Amino acid sequence: MDEFESERVYHRELEGESSMRKAVVVFTVAVLMAGASQTSRAQNDFMSVCRTTGSEKSCLCMQGQIPPDKMPGAVAAMRKSNAAMSQGGTPLDPSQLPPAEMQGLQAVVLAQANCM
Repeated sequence: MDEFESERVYHRELEGESSMRKAVVVFTVAVLMAGASQTSRAQNDFMSVCRTTGSEKSCLCMQGQIPPDKMPGAVAAMRKSNAAMSQGGTPLDPSQLPPAEMQGLQAVVLAQANCM
């Protein structure tokens, strides 16, 4: 292998590494955007569900108090609570909720207390 051929091989290796880096960056950006989209959707869902029984001001306050990882569970628990109350006024039994929804409901109760 002469000097020029060795240099071409070296440049091809660098191009391969560069392509791999670009692919990793694109994948990372896509994952971050998907996560941000899900968080945004959960926050929008929260506001929609919260407004069923609360004021805009209290819902905005509560939304800021609930950790993003608890938001989907909070939304699901609030939907179930709203449905239970509209079907005859029977309060939701938190012990019947899946763990993520129970934690979400706890986050809602804490947020309500902080926003009063």
